Amino acid sequence: MTIAATPGEYIRRCRSVAGLSIDDIALRVETDPPVGASRRAEWLVAIEQGLLPVRITTAAALHAIPELRIHLPVLAKLIEDEAGETMMIRFRPAPILADAHSAPQDPA
Repeated sequence: MTIAATPGEYIRRCRSVAGLSIDDIALRVETDPPVGASRRAEWLVAIEQGLLPVRITTAAALHAIPELRIHLPVLAKLIEDEAGETMMIRFRPAPILADAHSAPQDPA
């Protein structure tokens, strides 16, 4: 299996594996400002073809569609590579909070 070389290819691959069409995604993705589904479909085609860049807000909107299974760290790395610069945003796992019973007690 080849690895996606661009953010658009990665998004297209995730969509294809999920068995979703461009129109399926266009009907589910949220945009700000709101635009019609046909315009969102054109925008998605342009992203998948590498004609438009993927912004972090776009990545987050696509990630919000669970069926796509967009892995944000992978998409962020592809966006970085395409832009030729390091993004300021890093995705990290949330810290695990210690159990209250095992936390150190205040000696006071």
